[in-house]
Amino acid sequence: MKHRKQIALELTPLLDVILTILFMVLISITQQAQTAQADAEKALEEANHKIELAEKKLTQINQSAISLELLQDNCKVVTVTAYNNEADDGGRRITIAENKDEPYEIEYNWDSLTFAKNSFKQTLSNDYLTLNEDEQIIFIVFQYDSKSIYNYDYTFINSVLTEINTNNSHIYLAYYDMPLSVINDTLVSDAE
Repeated sequence: MKHRKQIALELTPLLDVILTILFMVLISITQQAQTAQADAEKALEEANHKIELAEKKLTQINQSAISLELLQDNCKVVTVTAYNNEADDGGRRITIAENKDEPYEIEYNWDSLTFAKNSFKQTLSNDYLTLNEDEQIIFIVFQYDSKSIYNYDYTFINSVLTEINTNNSHIYLAYYDMPLSVINDTLVSDAE
């Protein structure tokens, strides 16, 4: 019989190597977890910041919507438009419209300026500048094309509007110089 030699293995160095590798893996995994956690916390902070900004913007939009609704409920908008229509033999016109109602139109020429001025002032004052029970403010928007309107027409309309504004603290004026094509488009859409 042959004797087998027993092999004696020293496990201590092998265990040291295995434990060292195991600790390195654990440290690496821990570092990766910490990095992932830091990235997640940063992303969460950014998301929370974006949510806060969105909430602030939503609050501003809601306040603006409430303000607009209050404005619409408590005011009247009257549009005064002056233009010269060269296609109608140089006919001059002033239209007065409240919101989207059918506009009142005053046609005139050089011979009927006094009539036009008196008619404009009387119609605007009597028919368009009275407040309903829930209205508190009147906005008068004066639309004109400075390239096609006569200076005299602008001056007399402006003087009537300024006089009305001066005598009434609840009336506000806005002036818009716009091309005749835009004015005509506005008049067509109001009539529809």
